[in-house]
Amino acid sequence: MFTHFVNLSQANSDKEVLKYVKKWGPLLKSGELVSDYVARARAAGAILNISENLETGAVGNPEDWEVLDQQEWLSWYLPLDVKAGRRSTVKPQSTPKPKGAGGSFVPWPPALRRQQQRILIASYINAWLIVGEVRPALLWKSQQPTLNLAIAGPFGALGLRLLETAAQNVITACSGCRTFFDTSTRERRPKAGQGRYCDECIAAKVPERLAKRRQVLGISKPQKKKGKAARKKRADSAPKR
Repeated sequence: MFTHFVNLSQANSDKEVLKYVKKWGPLLKSGELVSDYVARARAAGAILNISENLETGAVGNPEDWEVLDQQEWLSWYLPLDVKAGRRSTVKPQSTPKPKGAGGSFVPWPPALRRQQQRILIASYINAWLIVGEVRPALLWKSQQPTLNLAIAGPFGALGLRLLETAAQNVITACSGCRTFFDTSTRERRPKAGQGRYCDECIAAKVPERLAKRRQVLGISKPQKKKGKAARKKRADSAPKR
């Protein structure tokens, strides 16, 4: 459900959105336009992208922040202090404190920018949960009561899934086709800075083609040989005494 929804951000026709609605039902009771589905799917994708960047020690891409900045239905539920600081956190990469009499700005330290962006992206996720009416619910059907998260419909279910995946980065955009896919079934997950490829791109050998292209363009160098063969080659090439 969630992966299908996020990929609506790339929908080329109304039929793709209609297919989703027929399968999973409308997001909210009020009814939405097709453009609403696409916009909210783009917002979910932006949240996932930014969360993944922050998890790997980077900051969110300006393009993803721009997508969220256009979501007034989410911005309405942001805390006032977050609303006031979101522009200075994302766009002007500097503090409002003047440096000397000239009034120039001091750049934000990278660690501080990441910290502020983590606060901001968490606020966007919380806003989604508010819109989706996700709230704690106490259940007491047996001897011991349990605390669960109750949802009001599909949009709340999407928010709950967004909460889980943003923290674990189990759904990510393919580095080849930019389609979102689930990585939870993979035995090994890519390390920070490595490409992430869906099954279709792997079958089409997209990673290999992109690697060769980077080598031709001089963007990356071929990996050095490791193990016994590499050590033997170094030993053979060493000057003999």
